Amino acid sequence: MFGCDTDTPFVRQPAPRRIPAPRPACPALLTLARACARRRATLAAGRVRRGFSLVELMVAMAVISLIVVLVGAVVTNVERTWKQTSSRTNQFREARRAFETLNRRLAQATLNPYWDYIDKDGKLRPADDSVSAEFIPVKYARQSELRFYMGPAAALTAPHTGGRLVGQAVFFNAPVGKADAAALEGMSSLVNTVGYYLEACGDADMRPGTLSTAPDAVRYRLFEMVEPSENLTIYAKTSENAGYNGKDWFTTPLANRTCSHVLATNIVAFMLEAEYPDATGALRRVASYDSAPVTGTLNQPVEANNLPPSIRVTLVAVDEAAGRMIQDRGLVLPNAVDEATLKALEDMLTAQRLSFRKFQTSVRIGSAQWSTPR
Repeated sequence: MFGCDTDTPFVRQPAPRRIPAPRPACPALLTLARACARRRATLAAGRVRRGFSLVELMVAMAVISLIVVLVGAVVTNVERTWKQTSSRTNQFREARRAFETLNRRLAQATLNPYWDYIDKDGKLRPADDSVSAEFIPVKYARQSELRFYMGPAAALTAPHTGGRLVGQAVFFNAPVGKADAAALEGMSSLVNTVGYYLEACGDADMRPGTLSTAPDAVRYRLFEMVEPSENLTIYAKTSENAGYNGKDWFTTPLANRTCSHVLATNIVAFMLEAEYPDATGALRRVASYDSAPVTGTLNQPVEANNLPPSIRVTLVAVDEAAGRMIQDRGLVLPNAVDEATLKALEDMLTAQRLSFRKFQTSVRIGSAQWSTPR
């Protein structure tokens, strides 16, 4: 009917179902649920936060204390080692400077030799013209108004109270230019008597009066002696007597302590060896050398009025700690004057575990005019 398809049955469609609106949740329950969710998430991740126990705090403090002690010990050892190394370096620096000064002065040694006649008895031509007519020359001989002396220091008198000279000593003339007189200031080529010697002595004579009660520090000290030019007596002795072979030209200023000053402390060995060819041309190395002439003979020694071409210089220095140990232990060191005694000194220092350093070189004397007698 009404044009509908009668073959299709009529089906009644159900009405849509209504979903009721959610009721508002309780705020307290919602907060609790959220807290429980966070707790479950934290437990699941293994990140449970909690404080340190007392045992853990004590272990941590013990470990930190141990680390602080170990670091402090390392720092203390490093500081001590640095101070000892610095002290030895400074001490050996003083010895090195003294060694360089000594070598520089030795290279300035001069004699200014010349040739003159001698008679058949080996006597030199007299300076007085009134008796020169009786002089009959027969041979040339080398002459000089200056001198060079090197030898054992023990044969000389120590200038300081209670001092003892050890090793070797050397004295010579050189154009150092030292003068105390104001009229001679600025004359750098003035000739002086120069010397170097090693003395084991205290410092009572070298301290100011305000330190007179301080303990006496006995050390081995290397001294430099320079006689002022206005006090030079060598020309007065040799110009009137060309055959002069005395030693008061250097022993007089040596006895005057104002002419000497300490060049370096804790120098325990000072050894010198003159190197030169002898009359046969063979190289000689001797510990004693004197340029003074020998009168009364036609055959002058090769050393007479002659400077050696070179000198081998040896210094042995110890640090201040070793110097105090030598005094405290009352050690008597071998007197080094040759290779055997120098080796004995080095062995003793090594056996006593004393720190030392050896300086050695050959110094060429620039004004040496080496020649054999004619």
